[in-house]
Amino acid sequence: MNNYSFIVSAGASPVFNSLEVLRLLGFDIEIALISDRKCEALNTANEKGITNFLYHNSDRHSFSQFASEKINLLNTNLTFSLFSKYIDPKFVKNCINIHPGCLSSRPGLNAINNAFENKDDFLVNTAHFINEEFDKGKPKLINIASIKDLSLNEVKRISFLMKTYLITSIIINDIDQNANFRFIDGATFSIKQIIDFRKHFLNVNKDFPVGLFEKVF
Repeated sequence: MNNYSFIVSAGASPVFNSLEVLRLLGFDIEIALISDRKCEALNTANEKGITNFLYHNSDRHSFSQFASEKINLLNTNLTFSLFSKYIDPKFVKNCINIHPGCLSSRPGLNAINNAFENKDDFLVNTAHFINEEFDKGKPKLINIASIKDLSLNEVKRISFLMKTYLITSIIINDIDQNANFRFIDGATFSIKQIIDFRKHFLNVNKDFPVGLFEKVF
């Protein structure tokens, strides 16, 4: 069994969608969610019978210690962050943050809105290791999509797709050393590189506009 921990703040739909896609692709994995708030992600985890932990203190350092204890208890392969606050890397080591923007030009919580409002031609989603500076860590994997002339809702849906794909591809590479694709750390990764990802993603997201796939490199 392969175990993965996710530190989350809100709904975490990409996490649950990635889990479903990975299982459809034949991977035997379990996930656990950790949060410092009673968010929708934990409600969904409870509904699905997924392990989750709630910390009743918003202090970032003590929460980071709490998260580290749970991650070690679960013996997880990798830890991902979809979290809106700073995580202390002294406690949570080698944690991969899934950020819906380019680290250099679109850091922070409003990356998608900023990209849309500034009429960016491209949206970048970055999986990067957290460090002492917010949204400054070393990139693990990058995705790029054309968002020219799209609505804000369409841009957000593309970002959701890209985040799902980043999580899925990193986990596949972690589990399967003989996968038919390998990525180089920090590289831009094409969404076409995982066979059947598109089909399985659409199976679990039946209302997703198929045409948006063509926007993602």
